[in-house]
Amino acid sequence: MVQTRRTIDLTSLKSVSPIKNDQEDLSDIILSLSKCRPKRIIGREQELLKIEAFLLKCLKTKSGCLTLQGNPGTGKTILTQHAFSNFKNDYQMIYINCLQNCKISQIFEIIMKHFKKKVKKRVRVLVERQSSMKMDSYISKICNILRDQQHVTFLIFDEIDQLKDKNYEKLYKIFQLLSVNNLAIIGICNSLNFGQDVLPNIIHLYLNQEAECITFKPYTSNQIHDIIVDRIYMTKKFEKIDKSAIELCARKISASAGDIRNALDLCSNALMWLESDTSIEGFMDTLQYCSKRKSVGPMAIMSTLNKTTQNTLLRDSRLKLPLVQKLAITSYLMLSRKLKLKNIALSKIYQKYRNICKLQGIRPIVLSDFAYSCELLESQSIFSLSKSSEPTMKKIKLLLNEKEATNSLEDAALVTLALHSSSL
Repeated sequence: MVQTRRTIDLTSLKSVSPIKNDQEDLSDIILSLSKCRPKRIIGREQELLKIEAFLLKCLKTKSGCLTLQGNPGTGKTILTQHAFSNFKNDYQMIYINCLQNCKISQIFEIIMKHFKKKVKKRVRVLVERQSSMKMDSYISKICNILRDQQHVTFLIFDEIDQLKDKNYEKLYKIFQLLSVNNLAIIGICNSLNFGQDVLPNIIHLYLNQEAECITFKPYTSNQIHDIIVDRIYMTKKFEKIDKSAIELCARKISASAGDIRNALDLCSNALMWLESDTSIEGFMDTLQYCSKRKSVGPMAIMSTLNKTTQNTLLRDSRLKLPLVQKLAITSYLMLSRKLKLKNIALSKIYQKYRNICKLQGIRPIVLSDFAYSCELLESQSIFSLSKSSEPTMKKIKLLLNEKEATNSLEDAALVTLALHSSSL
């Protein structure tokens, strides 16, 4: 052990290198907290079992369609990759990121290249121009290739909601491929409305069965805590992040959007600040460092959150919600201000929603559909619903503070008008 009140030989400092060793430890943890595929799945065990069950069924029937829906950072893509890694290579898998490849010609070209089929430039141009004759010919060619495969082919469309266009023409073209009995499609989307309403209707046209759907809820505080601890456990360097700091990080992120990527970024950034602070310390600080190693505590988490992450979290919390869900939040806020209550009956919120719709000339949805929309808001950690066998008797509580909730609705002129209307 190094004594603090002791004359230290300057030549020995290079060999001791406490800062260098500590920086290596910090770098190891930062690397472990990176958003690469984890070795273990935590907090998504049930969803993983459902995906694996779907894959097993498709390997037998050689057809199927699955939709994974949920907010960004809820583990949809990571879990899909993990599920496939547990199976043998008796299938073909084609992954397509629709954010990077949003043209139908790009998507079809990726499929063709996977099977080592060349695409003539003239054909590509005609497809891009939406030439119906060439498009049908192209789709037919791909279908023939898929039929000739010995094993089932899985097409994974990540961020498939990015393909939304006029009359959903791109999606109709893609799902025509389901006419092949040797193909299964997995669509991953961030929009709950898109995964719940749009895709099932399109899929039902081409597949003689209901499309399966798995909803990924935002990570809870306990799940985020366990994931961070598991990542750090792999490095065997627990002393670099205090337990209280991990708990604070988990609470802050779960209260925002439940995005695990934000939690990992927050811890990584806090460690980077510590690493930077360590690397520029002077000689006297180095001597003190030998006797007391630094670690990330709650104050470091809060400081990092204020410096680098807070604006991102607030921006991410402004979810692109369907109008019905925005009006549900609006109705809650209006009643909460009027009644001075935090727990409000779903039936009262629905009545307020109907009043807004009547005033604005909008056709309201029925109570059962409204209750389901509130359940979707609960899955996004915006509402909390009490347990009751009768949906209308459930009490609703807003999990965001009023300022955050109002900010998330500011982009809708109708909602803003309703919030400031005196006639309601």
